[in-house]
Amino acid sequence: MRKALLILICIHTFIPIGKLYAQDPYTEYKEFIKKQKQEYNDFRRKENQEFASFLKNYWKPYTKEEAIKAPTQPEPVNPVVYTDPLREPDRIPNVPTVPPLKINPEDKPRPLRPIPHENPQPQEDDEHFILTFYGASLRLSKILDAPFRLTGITENEISQAWSRLSETPYKTLIDDCLHIRKKSHLCDWAYFLLTQKIAQHFCGENAKNETAFMQMFLLCQSGYKVKNGRTEDQLLLMISTDCIVYGFPYLTIDKERYFIINTPKLSQQEIYTYKKDFSASTQTIHMHIQDKQTGSSTLFSRTLEAKRYPVKVTVNLNQDLIDFYKEYPQCEFTVYACAPVSDEVTSSILPPLQEAIQGKSETDAANILLNFVQTAFLYQTDHEQFGYEKPFFVEETFYYPYCDCEDRAVLYAYLVRELLGLDVVLLNYPQHLATAVLFNGPINGDFVNVSGKRYTVCDPTYINAPIGKAMPQLKDAKVKVISNIITH
Repeated sequence: MRKALLILICIHTFIPIGKLYAQDPYTEYKEFIKKQKQEYNDFRRKENQEFASFLKNYWKPYTKEEAIKAPTQPEPVNPVVYTDPLREPDRIPNVPTVPPLKINPEDKPRPLRPIPHENPQPQEDDEHFILTFYGASLRLSKILDAPFRLTGITENEISQAWSRLSETPYKTLIDDCLHIRKKSHLCDWAYFLLTQKIAQHFCGENAKNETAFMQMFLLCQSGYKVKNGRTEDQLLLMISTDCIVYGFPYLTIDKERYFIINTPKLSQQEIYTYKKDFSASTQTIHMHIQDKQTGSSTLFSRTLEAKRYPVKVTVNLNQDLIDFYKEYPQCEFTVYACAPVSDEVTSSILPPLQEAIQGKSETDAANILLNFVQTAFLYQTDHEQFGYEKPFFVEETFYYPYCDCEDRAVLYAYLVRELLGLDVVLLNYPQHLATAVLFNGPINGDFVNVSGKRYTVCDPTYINAPIGKAMPQLKDAKVKVISNIITH
């Protein structure tokens, strides 16, 4: 009897618990997520309403500040050649002078086979459209069925336009964009160009004011600090960046530069805009690239060979990446020096160079790499090749037929760090750029002291010079040391 009573008590005691565990945990999770999503949507809706109301206020006039000119490097027309009195001089390639933008066909990269697409191409439907972006076909959510148009660019009309876009299913498009940014490791400037192309899709390429507004909206909703400004008849797109962007005028708002990015040449001095940022806009556009950028189109190859040592590499380059770098505005030099190098380039140049220095001493290996950069590339200044100053990312040094001292310095610094694991600094002379390496042992020759450490001069433009040799005219010149240039 006591046993039966005990069983009965246990049954009644545990029935509620059994009912509790019988409920579907996934259902509860979905309800929780639904609630959280609704709360977020309500919060963002309130933010959009508040910002639309703010945009109705009188926009204040700001005085436009002229574009900051890119620093020029008055380099010699021809590279300096080192002659060792103890040996016969090596054959140095002729350095032809060509008009700007003229490229020797023999030096053009040669096409390889196109890369096959691993995934099926996305398909367009009633809710999505397809956008081609540097070789990739992107499937993005439609938020408008007709071209987007502004009724004008007054405060009230911009406020109404913000409200109109806020009422579209724009969140699905933003989610698409942010997913692409994360999956493809897009840098901020690549994301900027993506939103620009999306805005042009919905507005039309000739609808300049509409494109400037929609891109501002998309970037703000993505968390970036972006504003619209206006002249009498033009809407301007202004961005906050982590460094100077040369060649674009700007406004200073609360001690922060906003570069007018869609109109480099702007005669009007007075620009109207607002002071407050959208509440979700907290991130500046980082021009420094953190992750390797990729492309999806044809590879090109180019073979380069050193003159003193048996060093020969065939480098593979992605045309999409080269095209993207062409669209990169000129920035501070560290943007190029610190950018990570693509897998196509690293996988094609590092193995043969590693084989060339295998078993060599640290100094011999450094000399082999130095002579490769000195003699495998033809020298020409940016103004001769392009007609303007153009620092190269590492990939561009391999792509274009000519390069100058700053491009060679960045490339040599990259090779020494990757293949020898040594610390490198850049030496910025008044009319030249070179490198200096922190070797593990004492090295005879020219050097600079950086934080009490001896960095040996290694000049990739002083043709045939070994490590420890600075150009004679620069031995007593003042030099600025650029450190912390490690690529990611």
